[in-house]
Amino acid sequence: MTIYSKTALGMGLQSEYIKFFDACARYRLSGFKSFLGTLFTYNIGWILSLILNYEGNLRWWIAFPAILVGLFGMFHYHSIIGLAGTILYS
Repeated sequence: MTIYSKTALGMGLQSEYIKFFDACARYRLSGFKSFLGTLFTYNIGWILSLILNYEGNLRWWIAFPAILVGLFGMFHYHSIIGLAGTILYS
């Protein structure tokens, strides 16, 4: 989408660019949702890999800081998602 948008703007086709941008709204939203899913599943996978690769109490001593970092990151993701939802996708 970026290539075609820049091509239209570079050729001075502003009205065509706006039509194209509006027509691709569902694809942008789908890409945004896919990106969100990737963020959340990455955090979960990272924590699960730490838990599953170690044994005994060590797994929890390693996993606990990772859980805190993952939760801290998700709060930031949530803020970014909220901004994108209100500013870009409203």
